[in-house]
Amino acid sequence: MARLMGYDYEVHYRSDSHNQAADALSRLPETNSSLSLILSVPTLTFMEELHKQLEANSEYTTLRQAIRDAPQDHPQFSLS
Repeated sequence: MARLMGYDYEVHYRSDSHNQAADALSRLPETNSSLSLILSVPTLTFMEELHKQLEANSEYTTLRQAIRDAPQDHPQFSLS
């Protein structure tokens, strides 16, 4: 679904008589229900999971604290 969101397209219904390879979805009766307009969007949790993992890593937390305490000793790092 996420891949299709970037395209401009239209979906057209074809009845069984015009669609020889009709599947179960095309055999449903036509309705004017707003339920057909529901869109689900994936929730990306990567950054939240990364933050949790980093907070649990003692090497990371020790280095982060050392950079905070003495940034001049760690010129290759910066905190933002």
